[in-house]
Amino acid sequence: MFYQSEEVEILEENELSSKARSTLSEIDKNKKINEKNRKRIFNVDRQLITTTLKPNREKDEIASAEATLVYHGIRHGISYFAQQYMTNVLKKLFSSSSIASSLSCGRTKAAAIANRCFSTLPYTSCYKK
Repeated sequence: MFYQSEEVEILEENELSSKARSTLSEIDKNKKINEKNRKRIFNVDRQLITTTLKPNREKDEIASAEATLVYHGIRHGISYFAQQYMTNVLKKLFSSSSIASSLSCGRTKAAAIANRCFSTLPYTSCYKK
């Protein structure tokens, strides 16, 4: 029995089962459509992630070269001003190298690398001892 605005309508079993089957099939169709949409979105996201997260080897090598120069300067007591000129000299000496020509380790960048990367080294070595 279905109640519709205070009127009672009695449906036969065949009518009820056909209506139930049609609503169930509509629900199944909606579920399948939603699953397809979810899968489609996932595939697009996965493709975008793989294209955007490619490692850039040259930038990593440039960063490690700059960090090495700063570490060398700290280890030997070279000022940041002298390090800036040292990078200029290295650019001229190794002009054929793409890594050397891309170095940009001036006074402010050298100080930032030293403060962020190498300032914690003495503390960690003291704790290990």
